[in-house]
Amino acid sequence: MRIAALVAISVLVAGCSHTVGGGAEQTRTTSGATTQSAAGGAPPAGAVPVAGAPIAAVIAWIEAGRPADASRYRLGADTAFSVPGSKTRCTTDAAHPPSGLSCLVELTNPPPRPETAYGEWKPGWVDFDGSNLRVGAARADPGPFLAG
Repeated sequence: MRIAALVAISVLVAGCSHTVGGGAEQTRTTSGATTQSAAGGAPPAGAVPVAGAPIAAVIAWIEAGRPADASRYRLGADTAFSVPGSKTRCTTDAAHPPSGLSCLVELTNPPPRPETAYGEWKPGWVDFDGSNLRVGAARADPGPFLAG
């Protein structure tokens, strides 16, 4: 389950790490002092990893978090959630095993439509079945997102 959480968080970070037209522009402020050592140590505990952070830092940040109350995200037999202020949404699909986690995200650099794709190409459709991660899908229907 930690791998599913890791992938979901990674997808969400990737999908939410850019400004989408029409939204407020992000600003970043920096302070003169840093808490990292000169040897390039890890960021302070609890600090959100920045873009380009080593995967080990992202994994450590995820594992340091406390589990969410899954009952708050139940949608019948499935689990579903969305990211406030974003078009990102994820769901499971218990009715069609093997069920994993499917997310719709806005990617900064989405994969191109394959020449063999049949149906509407959704470059931000991400599926994770517990072992395999697939980015982009040719879909003719909303699939697991039909329920919400």
